[in-house]
Amino acid sequence: MLAFCPVFLASFMPSWSIVHVSGRRWHPAYGVSGMVRDTTQADDHRARRTVEQRRESTIETDGGQVRPRPEHTRGAGGADHVRVLLVDDDESYTSLVAAQVRRVEDGFEFEFASSAAEAREVFDETDIDCVVSDYEMHPEDGISLLTSLRERDSGIPLVLLTGRRDASLVESAIDAGATDVMFKDRGSAVAMRLANRIRHAVEQRRTRQQAERRARLSETVRKVGQRLVRASSDTDLFEQVCETLVDDGHCSLAWVGEPNPETNRVDPVAMAGTGTSYVENMVVETDGGAQSRGPIGRVLRSGRPQATADIETDPSFEPWRDDALEHGLRSSLSVPLTRGDEEWGVLTVYAERPNVFDGPERELLVELSNDIAHALHRIELQSRLRGYKEAVNRAGHTIYLTDQTGTIQWVNTAFEQVTGYDADEVVGKNASVLKSGVHGSAFYQNLWQTILDGDVWRGRIINRKKNGDEYVANQTIAPIENDRGERYAFVAVNADVTGNHERIRSLQSSQRRLARRNERLGTFADSVAHDLRDPLAIAGGNLELAKEGDIERLDTVSDQLDRMNELVDSMLDLAKKGKDTGELEPVSVAEAAEEAWRHVASDDATLSLDIDPNWELMADESRLVQLLENLFRNAVEHSDDGVRVTVGRCADGFTVADDGPGFPDDVADNPWAVGVSGNDGAGLGLALVERIASGHCWTVTLNSDLGGSVFEFRGVEVVSD
Repeated sequence: MLAFCPVFLASFMPSWSIVHVSGRRWHPAYGVSGMVRDTTQADDHRARRTVEQRRESTIETDGGQVRPRPEHTRGAGGADHVRVLLVDDDESYTSLVAAQVRRVEDGFEFEFASSAAEAREVFDETDIDCVVSDYEMHPEDGISLLTSLRERDSGIPLVLLTGRRDASLVESAIDAGATDVMFKDRGSAVAMRLANRIRHAVEQRRTRQQAERRARLSETVRKVGQRLVRASSDTDLFEQVCETLVDDGHCSLAWVGEPNPETNRVDPVAMAGTGTSYVENMVVETDGGAQSRGPIGRVLRSGRPQATADIETDPSFEPWRDDALEHGLRSSLSVPLTRGDEEWGVLTVYAERPNVFDGPERELLVELSNDIAHALHRIELQSRLRGYKEAVNRAGHTIYLTDQTGTIQWVNTAFEQVTGYDADEVVGKNASVLKSGVHGSAFYQNLWQTILDGDVWRGRIINRKKNGDEYVANQTIAPIENDRGERYAFVAVNADVTGNHERIRSLQSSQRRLARRNERLGTFADSVAHDLRDPLAIAGGNLELAKEGDIERLDTVSDQLDRMNELVDSMLDLAKKGKDTGELEPVSVAEAAEEAWRHVASDDATLSLDIDPNWELMADESRLVQLLENLFRNAVEHSDDGVRVTVGRCADGFTVADDGPGFPDDVADNPWAVGVSGNDGAGLGLALVERIASGHCWTVTLNSDLGGSVFEFRGVEVVSD
């Protein structure tokens, strides 16, 4: 509490010495020297230095830590209106201060609080321009209050009153964010000084806010301009505008309305913000009734912006007032929107406080309305252009545009369908990508000379599609000029006349298919001859022995006949269906190798299995046996002495190795060609091996550098180790 001396009460006029901090300036007129009888010159000097050195850093706070309060809104008093919060636990004192300041300054309004807690409540609920607080309050002093208020609003002017002339107290006040520190004293001019200090601080803050406000408005205009350029439709455009205005904090609700001549009402087209249900439920008429006399109706009739400073008191807002106030809306601004030379609709924005939409906001929305008009015109032109492009796209003829160098700029849908090229594959490339090679250079020289002279070229042309097929077109190429008669592009229109050529191509395709079938049939015949040769020889030999009385040989003949039957079925399946493998199942490699060896075994050859009998992989069992049989036979037939064949494992597959003579250098690089079967270069077995491996998605390689041969099969799917 601030104590009153008898002299002070008799004068009925508080008097203070003022330490004022503004920027980095110290005001000697309000200094401590000569006014503080219990403070030394050193204390005064230290206080001044403290204020001067620490003021700037303490008044500015971390933007990420401070929650800014809403911008000040001027009340009925206009530009001179200032609302001050006086805080002191002696209510008679704050009343006295307010009365004396009003005698010298009639533009102030005062709010009062008798404690720091009450001051914070008033501050949060009221638009306060400046806070003046006593230091010595209980239970919470003035410095603690100023600290909490500075956290709420980084720019609010804060003045601390104290009777203590103490430099450390000044330092603490500045640390807390005080704008001014005022020492109590007597003097008839001090009330004027206090009023001037408050007025100066408030005006500085308002000037700063105004600059920030205009900067935000400029940024909003920039962002809206960018979004208008990207808008693809009227609705998209209006939604972008409303969302930007709300997101940038210029209003709490924004909407665009369009008059409906059938209902004589204004229909919402787009809206954003809080309280959109207010727009959805409101009725604005255009026929001259009571619900057409508000700001939106006046905009439609006058074509000029209309502002409502306070919805609560504006009589023209009476039909919508209760609902607007219920949604927290207190002021509005409506501006006309035009399309070409015609009035089209209205953009309306609302704020949750009165007197918000003054000059800058009005200028912003008027500027935006002009930008919107241009954007609407652009969208309309783009819509027409899309219509033209759609018509061209639906045309049955191939159409494409090029620049003057022949670089393709655009193609229609028929172009993509006829040529097989997608637009993004040819746009940016020269039209020569379509050349078939049929026409000579003289043909194209004549074409270019004609169109560069400004004439239209007409003729029949043979072009090539993406897949290599040719097509025939009756082509027309014409130059395109701008408004100044300058040629800048060419348009080519092609009528496809490839009907007879299509039939020829169909015949050619049939011939190619027949040739492939004949080739496959030849391969099939070779394969049958190759794989049936040994079983047939074994069966024939054993049959002769059976005729001589060795009846048990017939079992071998039967086995070989079954083997030949399996081979024939397998080869027929390969020839008819083109399949290199059937169903895959777990197969024991050891068992498959033993089965294959039974069809190849000779007295001079041995098979070694360097694998676990239980090791299995996913395979077509009959194909795997056929693969191993061909490798075994190749090794046995092309070795003069006894050969050892070994089946083993590698990192991700299996190997088949022999210690025979290996492959000659001229065939080792490509052993899979038809006709390669060992060192004599005759046979089909290895071609079948490679095909069966590919059918299983395995890779197969041959190493014949160190003597003998090693075939490695990798990429197999192992079932169990």
